[in-house]
Amino acid sequence: MRRFQTEYTPDECTRLLREALRREGFWRKPEPVRGIVIGRRFRLRLTEYPRYHEDDSRVGCVLYGRVLCCGKGSEIRILELSRAHDPLLWAIMFSFAMLFFVRIHDGTLISWICFLLLYASAYWFAMMNYDVRGEKYRALVVDLRYFLRTTLAAKETGWDE
Repeated sequence: MRRFQTEYTPDECTRLLREALRREGFWRKPEPVRGIVIGRRFRLRLTEYPRYHEDDSRVGCVLYGRVLCCGKGSEIRILELSRAHDPLLWAIMFSFAMLFFVRIHDGTLISWICFLLLYASAYWFAMMNYDVRGEKYRALVVDLRYFLRTTLAAKETGWDE
C-alpha cells in the first residue's frame, strides 16, 4: 500500500474528494475519474476506452483507499489494482451467479458443474474486456495518483508493507 501525507483533516479530505469527483463527472471528459467516498474510505476508478478502429480491449485501474487521522493532518493509504482484478467486479459477478443457484438448490453434481462453468465464463469475460497492458496501465495509475495528490495537496511518503 502506498502512503500519502496531507495537512487537511480527514473530514476535509473526504469533502474535497467528493467535490473533485463531482467536478470530474460534470465536465464530461472522455476518460473521467469515477469513484465513491463512503465515510473515510474511497474507491477511485479510471478506465481507458479504445477507439473504434483499434482492436485493443479496455484497460482500467482502481484505487482503494482510506483516510487516517495522523497528528495535525491526515494520512492516506491506497491499494492499486488492475480493473480486471477488482474485488468489487468479482463480487458482483459472484452474486449474479449465486442468484442463479438459489433456484437450483438441490445440490446435485450438475448444479455444481454449472456453477463452475458460469464462474469460469465470468473470469474469461473479465479477462477479455479488461486487459493488463503494462505501459497503459502504469500511465493510468500515475494519472490516478496525480488526481489524488492534486485534490488533497498530498505528498507521497512511501510504502506500507
